[in-house]
Amino acid sequence: MKKIYSKIEPEKLLHFVYTKKDLDSQEPRGYNISPEEMALQVRTIHAKNLDLFPSHNHPSQKRKTKRTQESLIIVEGSIEATYFDIDNTELGKIILKSGDCFITFEGGHKFQVLEQPTMMYEHKNGPYNGVKKDKKMIRGEQ
Repeated sequence: MKKIYSKIEPEKLLHFVYTKKDLDSQEPRGYNISPEEMALQVRTIHAKNLDLFPSHNHPSQKRKTKRTQESLIIVEGSIEATYFDIDNTELGKIILKSGDCFITFEGGHKFQVLEQPTMMYEHKNGPYNGVKKDKKMIRGEQ
């Protein structure tokens, strides 16, 4: 597991990498990856045979978020993730493979597919307001 903090604001958690290896070695009942105050909540779960997740729903609540947060889970293949600070300065790169999870709470990112086929799940908090309102390109990339 790797937590990536801002160099500008050292207390600010920007990105989080949780690998398949981390998942295999985690505590038996799971791990809350996201800090409670983040809009995007991610948790790992180690389910045992016949575990029951009781019937439930999530009641309507008014929530206010300031930015889109995103997670990417690699199902198959691999990508190179480049992650950026809050001022768009590149902080580093990491190769993500099947079973790995990358989360951006703040700052930017770029993903380059390294092999075919590569499949992944992307999760974001919503509602989605379209590319013009929801994305700001770094370095003029398209």
